[in-house]
Amino acid sequence: MAASHGKKTTRAPYDPARRRALRLLATCSRGRTISPKSLHRLRSTLRRLQAWLEVIGRHEAADHLAREISRTSRLRSLQVFEDWLRRTQAPQKDLRRAADALREERARLAHADTFAAMRTTINAIRNWEMSDDLSPTHRIWTLYRQPLAKLLRKIRHNPKRKRLHQLRLQLKLFRYTVEWAEPRTSANRELIGRLKRSQRCLGAYEDLAAFRRLAKRWNLSIRPRINSRWRKARQFARAEARHMSWLTQVLERQHEPIHARVRTTHPRREPNPASVNADLTSR
Repeated sequence: MAASHGKKTTRAPYDPARRRALRLLATCSRGRTISPKSLHRLRSTLRRLQAWLEVIGRHEAADHLAREISRTSRLRSLQVFEDWLRRTQAPQKDLRRAADALREERARLAHADTFAAMRTTINAIRNWEMSDDLSPTHRIWTLYRQPLAKLLRKIRHNPKRKRLHQLRLQLKLFRYTVEWAEPRTSANRELIGRLKRSQRCLGAYEDLAAFRRLAKRWNLSIRPRINSRWRKARQFARAEARHMSWLTQVLERQHEPIHARVRTTHPRREPNPASVNADLTSR
């Protein structure tokens, strides 16, 4: 047992996530096929570890891990697209084209030993603990307050897709950071729930934007239906981002725990993108 005297080091439950990531990477390395469920779990676990590295100030390691995660983005997009095509009963020609692209991408990743390289990256990160006395709440405020506020201002001026995509990724990391560092209270769960709803809305738009690009490139028969849903998803995503002043208010009250700040925000009627993304797989 470690000695109880001397300077205390703040610990977080990162080790189970780290072990889970290594197990999933081992599974993905061995298999010829990678199930959508396994890949989704892997990417979510790695994003959580990335968020923790940001909290403890290991920004270079976090950036490196983010680049590794991005190597699997095309495979994830193709898996989500194929699943969507099947559930919408797309023409067989469209399904065959998506299946061919999936096989090619799996082969590319296997040839590049992508998952083995990701395991090496995880194993190479030795120090996973905070080395100073700053509170997790202070770190969250420092990490996200100004970048998120600046990004939301840019989106209000020009809500282009790349900015909305960046917002979705930042919300995901922020949510994971809150889950790492903040106590599990009802108010905290409310904040996390609001972040998840925003992520889903923005994710539906990002998914359909990717579907739209693939349908155009491959000249798929289902392209008109995708374009129609993409336009609706864009409308919902822009509306969601425009009404996120509540998040700025939460972050600005840096002297209070984040789980307490959410109580001062007023609930609003959330846009309902159900008609657009009800049949999209959560990313």
